Amino acid sequence: MVSDLIERDSVTWKQKEIHSLFGEEQMQKIVSISLASNEPEDVLVWKEDKSGIYTAKTGYRRLNTTGDCRIQHNLLTKFYTKLWNLKVPSKIRIHLWKIGNEFVPILYNLKLRKLVINTTCPVCQAEEETVSHLFKDCNFTRQVLQDLGDIKAIYNRETNWKTWLATDFEHLTNEECKIKTILLWAIWYNRNRVFHEGRKILMYELVGFINAYYVEIKHIGEVMKIRTEINSKEWLPPRGDVIKINFNASFNQIHHTSVARVIARNRDEIVMASGTYPGDNITDPTTAEARACLMAITMAKERGFHEIQVEGDALTVIRKLNRETKDRLCIRAYIQEIKRKSLGFRSIKFIHVPNS
Repeated sequence: MVSDLIERDSVTWKQKEIHSLFGEEQMQKIVSISLASNEPEDVLVWKEDKSGIYTAKTGYRRLNTTGDCRIQHNLLTKFYTKLWNLKVPSKIRIHLWKIGNEFVPILYNLKLRKLVINTTCPVCQAEEETVSHLFKDCNFTRQVLQDLGDIKAIYNRETNWKTWLATDFEHLTNEECKIKTILLWAIWYNRNRVFHEGRKILMYELVGFINAYYVEIKHIGEVMKIRTEINSKEWLPPRGDVIKINFNASFNQIHHTSVARVIARNRDEIVMASGTYPGDNITDPTTAEARACLMAITMAKERGFHEIQVEGDALTVIRKLNRETKDRLCIRAYIQEIKRKSLGFRSIKFIHVPNS
């Protein structure tokens, strides 16, 4: 039975026994499964979604990505990570996501649905309006990009539009990505004015708008950063002898190892305890963060803290800990163990804070 492969005293896998029964690849998958001392009941987990629950939507998404090679998948993953972390308004990030997936009502797409007949680009009147044409090859777009002068041109031979866009963003800095994202948003706004109103924004006007908008959101970002720094310096525990415990984790994808770091401070910012906890057979960053949180709770119990406030930048982990529902994610063993150990404190709070 599976229980025969677990060392009960240390709650770890018996790697020698597992290796004798399975091959190296299967053994690595088995020992990467998180274990906890409370022995949670077995459940089916769908690993393709953070909720752990299968839906037709996530199944369809999995089928669409199965054929991608690993290099392309990693490229798109890095692209989306970079996109959602850009400090620009949500409407602009969502617009770029739509462009990347060709979800905008471009004339070529409308023709496929038999909604229009003429698909000539309304901006340049030279070629058929496709997503790649309007946002990459159109003479107006090329000229605006050239006049901006803040984005370096790269040699990009990708023929697939989505891969081309991801490759383009991979070679740009975050600030250049901001400008490029605002540019694509402004190009679509100009296109709609031409198509629906017959009015075209002059090139120098569009360039001026993009530069001004970029400066505006950069200024807002600097103000918010200053406010965050001020608020963090003014932190005080809610009451009494509450100890604030911060946890974080680093993850090595090649060796499947992690290092959890925990620090506990009192109301006067005096360090009460700290620890570094290396871990093996860790499958992903979320598992590493969940384990780091468990180390924080374990340290707090060992030190005899009664009232604690646990802070970390792992949003998924913090959300799971603050929900009453049972968890199906692959980190469920850690989540249930943390919740079980949390019952031993007079008061405990789990709070998400940015990494900064």
